[in-house]
Amino acid sequence: MKKIIVCNWLSLDGFFSGHNGETDWFYWNDEIEHHQLTILQGVKLMLFGRTTYDIMANYWPTNAAAHENKQITKLMNNIHKIVFTSSLKAISWKNSIVKRELKQEDIHRLKQETHGDILILGSGSIASQLLNLDLVDELHLFINPIILGSGQTMFQHVHGRITWEQAKSESFSNGVTLNVYEKQPAISNEHHQLLSKIDLSYYGN
Repeated sequence: MKKIIVCNWLSLDGFFSGHNGETDWFYWNDEIEHHQLTILQGVKLMLFGRTTYDIMANYWPTNAAAHENKQITKLMNNIHKIVFTSSLKAISWKNSIVKRELKQEDIHRLKQETHGDILILGSGSIASQLLNLDLVDELHLFINPIILGSGQTMFQHVHGRITWEQAKSESFSNGVTLNVYEKQPAISNEHHQLLSKIDLSYYGN
């Protein structure tokens, strides 16, 4: 089944970018590279916010990227991409288009029409909007053994409580832990009412 996947690197204190938006702190090795290649091979569309798009567009088409994993570089350049921005006027990264606004009905249509998974890397604002619209199927969170002290959190603009089920956990030799979460079905109103009647004091709350 086609999925919308949010994939991000997080520090131990919960930041996905540093105080000035820097992302040069996350850990990488051959094991993580292999995992990312496996994910990208099933992806047919990527969604970006302006900041992450600029970072990616300024790297993947370059000679520096060409000397990295050639399969990942080819996929990053060939996969179709949408950047949601009202300020970007011109784009040069291959297979990219600009959308001025993220609309729920458009994402539903894209999911139906895309012959593969849809991936969000970085792009905290886009991830938050999709989470608020209940459109994310999986979270892939790489927890890095580093404390940044300050920065931007991926969930700071998410409203309300969203319950997830851990589907997988994998540790890499460089200290990074990958946690994969799948969205749980929404709890019915009847279930909420039942929970509200439980006397939690009985359980030592």
